[in-house]
Amino acid sequence: MKKSVFIVAITLLVGANISVAQVQIYNPQADAIADLDSALKIAKKENKNVLVQIGGNWCPWCAKMHNLFETDSSIVNILHENYITIRVNYSKENKNLELLGKLEN
Repeated sequence: MKKSVFIVAITLLVGANISVAQVQIYNPQADAIADLDSALKIAKKENKNVLVQIGGNWCPWCAKMHNLFETDSSIVNILHENYITIRVNYSKENKNLELLGKLEN
């Protein structure tokens, strides 16, 4: 994958007992490969980078990061000016292993 793709991965500590309301940030039915291909085309056209945000609706840390990315004005401005962002689901319903494998290369 090109250098212009940045991956943000959130890992949940095993055994953490954190209760969080279910939020729908990530779409398990989304075609992550098509989303990435589209983002790369737009980024090339707009001379931006692609930020791949990987997480799941089950993950409280993912929800916190999403909230930060949406509400912190400094981050919002940097992302808007420099990145095309896509959110890639990782859950038992869809781990998106094919896309993750492509990102490793």
